[in-house]
Amino acid sequence: MAILWWKDEQHLDARYAMGGYLFGTQPNAFLLSQQTLQKRGAYCLAVADGEGRNGVWLAEQGLRGLCCKK
Repeated sequence: MAILWWKDEQHLDARYAMGGYLFGTQPNAFLLSQQTLQKRGAYCLAVADGEGRNGVWLAEQGLRGLCCKK
């Protein structure tokens, strides 16, 4: 069962107006555990990337990606 913290744009606007990072700046543990499968130059999709921490990390590893929030 998924938990929705932010139901609409007003909630998202209010959240990002607060500042800081809700989940920190490090990539999530699952993404790190799959690091051996990630090849430089490969394409990736970071779904529900929110503040972008996973997408930024993937780019730093040399992957080409698309991040989306919704």
